[in-house]
Amino acid sequence: MEQGYFEIPVLRMSYNNIESDCEQELRHLLPLAAKWDGDAQYRAGQILAQGLGGVAVDLLEAVKWTDLAARKYHHSAAVALQAMIDHWGWDVVGEGKRRAFRWQQELYNAEDGWPADAPDEFLAFMRADASPGTGLAFGTKLNNRDGGPSDYEKAFRFFRFGAERDGCAECAHRVGNAYYLGKGVKADPIQAHVWLMPIAKNGHAGANLLLGLMAARGHGVARDTTAALHLLQRAEQAGETDAAILIRAINDGVRIY
Repeated sequence: MEQGYFEIPVLRMSYNNIESDCEQELRHLLPLAAKWDGDAQYRAGQILAQGLGGVAVDLLEAVKWTDLAARKYHHSAAVALQAMIDHWGWDVVGEGKRRAFRWQQELYNAEDGWPADAPDEFLAFMRADASPGTGLAFGTKLNNRDGGPSDYEKAFRFFRFGAERDGCAECAHRVGNAYYLGKGVKADPIQAHVWLMPIAKNGHAGANLLLGLMAARGHGVARDTTAALHLLQRAEQAGETDAAILIRAINDGVRIY
């Protein structure tokens, strides 16, 4: 047990903070969290997850802030997020992760002076006679803030259109990635597997990398380091440099969060 901490369900909290005015603390934390302060995001997630100091429990907001911190490589947030998955399951965590990307989208669009969502007219390009590559092109545009507003939900729909109509492997990869991260759709690692596995078998480097990571974490499948290493080695052979880092970590006995 770490000095100054004790174990409670899901998360660890400091002795010194249990009796603090957490409502006031949260009011100070949220503006910092909105400026991508990983420590503030992590702490806000803890308070909301446990309802500390009389703060109302809000599991989805707790997941949202914890997920945002974890994506900024905040190790404690990554550990906490795994605990949330273990205790609350993907039904809660999947929606919380979708909410995190929705918040991110709205923040980016406000910074760039765009409305919160791309206009619905974009979706008119998803038609039967659309030129090949439309799904990938428009999905990437909406996903990457390319000269207009971000819209992860519409990007997801374009990627799915490209995968289903054109058989676009990269579109399928983007769909699987969205299902795993919760980017424009409720996170669902089982659906991520459905989309990623066929293109991984055909040698898609990114799909093998993500499936290897999911196997190492036990997301959507039972945690299996042997399977993870096999997938990551395929990703490395296909040119994914990040795969080598994960392979070394797993071989060194590091737990992947």
